[in-house]
Amino acid sequence: MKISKGTVTIMGMDGLLRIVACFYLVFTLASCAGTARKKIAVAGDTGQEDRVLATVGGKPVTESDFNRALERVPAAYRDKYLSADGKKQLVRSLIEDELFYQEGRRLGIDSARNVKAEVEDFRKRIIRERVSDELKKKVVVKDSDIERYYRDNQEKYTVPEKLRLGVIMIGLSKDAAPEEVEKAEEKAMNIIERLSAGEEFEWLARQLSGHSSGKDGGDLGFLAVEDIPADIAVEASAIPVVGEVSGPVRGELGIYIVRLTGKQPESTVAFEEAGGDIERALFKKAHDDAYKELLENLEDEFDIEIDEAAMNRIGVKTIKK
Repeated sequence: MKISKGTVTIMGMDGLLRIVACFYLVFTLASCAGTARKKIAVAGDTGQEDRVLATVGGKPVTESDFNRALERVPAAYRDKYLSADGKKQLVRSLIEDELFYQEGRRLGIDSARNVKAEVEDFRKRIIRERVSDELKKKVVVKDSDIERYYRDNQEKYTVPEKLRLGVIMIGLSKDAAPEEVEKAEEKAMNIIERLSAGEEFEWLARQLSGHSSGKDGGDLGFLAVEDIPADIAVEASAIPVVGEVSGPVRGELGIYIVRLTGKQPESTVAFEEAGGDIERALFKKAHDDAYKELLENLEDEFDIEIDEAAMNRIGVKTIKK
């Protein structure tokens, strides 16, 4: 790439067009409900491929216009504008666009320098997006590539063993006096004895636990071993049988009694489940690589001139003496 002083080419704003267009469309649709409907001639089906939906001063509003506007609506809201009322709203919005466009022409706004510059900016961004779309058409992700990625990245599709734990915590500060620690340990041992005598863990947790899980009967849910709180991880992992209780064990917030309430063995996400995500990821990477390669080729093909001195003067006001 040849770089010398002169002009600057700025790239990286291709997403702006969609954002601006969507906000503009939402605004106009919101305002169209209360607008008067005068002098609107609705055309019938002409049998042509691009049907005329309405005319504004002889200017047709076509089905192609409608479809382009619909594409600018976020996907989650498009169905709304395919209903009978929604179609009327969207067509009405297009009519209003044409009315204000004609008014702008009458006022000479369409020929204003800044308007022309903005139109050209949008034109460049649209073309850039279309070039990107052309690259997508050339991207091919083979089934063999998807299968190979799945085989070579098994760790990504391996779900580790998970333990379901319940806890009862006797709150205790880190700097608690020895007598406070002894008292808390005695309370914990008393709870363990009550559990051994047949009292329900969940009931005791709701009544006696100082942990936030107490309201849920002490349930922490299923956790991968690496996600188990560090102060009870060793104790929890050492419980061999579901239903057994371990403790008391000193943690950061107090003394814990831990129960193993369930186990989920290590498993693997099936290829049928992972295949779609893998295909999308490989497609995106292939497209990004093609986009980057094209950009580098274009940079090599065209001379790019950057005037850093001019860039440094951006935003600096010149004071006339």
